[in-house]
Amino acid sequence: MGTKYYVVFVGRTTGIFTNWNDTSQSVKGFPHATHKSYRTREAAEHALQQHQRSSQENRLPRAEECEVRVYCDGACQPNPGEAGSGVAVYHHNKLSKLWYGHYQTQGTNNTAELMALQFAMKIATQAISNGKTVEICSDSTYALNSMRQWANGWQENGWKKHKGEEVQNRNIIQPMYESYLTIAAKVLLSHVKGHSGIEGNELADRMAVVAIARKQQRMQRYDDSLNIPTILSMPAG
Repeated sequence: MGTKYYVVFVGRTTGIFTNWNDTSQSVKGFPHATHKSYRTREAAEHALQQHQRSSQENRLPRAEECEVRVYCDGACQPNPGEAGSGVAVYHHNKLSKLWYGHYQTQGTNNTAELMALQFAMKIATQAISNGKTVEICSDSTYALNSMRQWANGWQENGWKKHKGEEVQNRNIIQPMYESYLTIAAKVLLSHVKGHSGIEGNELADRMAVVAIARKQQRMQRYDDSLNIPTILSMPAG
């Protein structure tokens, strides 16, 4: 097997590496780390140059700059058990839309969180295509790390973990990661603390509970009143 050339686009040390150990040390545990392998040095150099050029033109927005903020959350009652996902969308810090759905008769908290993030990605992609700056907020470190830290390595390893185990929830993570790569340089993924009074996170949580109560499988606009105190008075997930 020929030499692989690993390009670290974002990590402790960026550039081209010819072995996995050095690559891993650069990206493991580094926030928003991204890397990819190439068969030839020429292809690796071209990819790095393209990324550097793009990075000069596009940088991740700071949280305070984001015009669109999307909160996503999942609920499962019990875990595993009935599960649902919720999303709250803000434009210029004002609540714009609420969504609920992805009901599963036998889901887990992780699958609900992943599916909520997947839908948030779709909203972010559309907003970015319209020239908006976007932040996605989730209280699930598992869902966020699946995108920011783990998926690249899983993909390189044939969607298996380092000891050969199958990646759980691959059916959700793999297509979502492919979508994430198209906007990774333009969307800010942020972790927020769950059940800590953050309005958007709390609203997304209530929508996840609504999804379970209504057994709503497809994501649906919440067309009831957007009276925030009333929604927040609903049972939490």
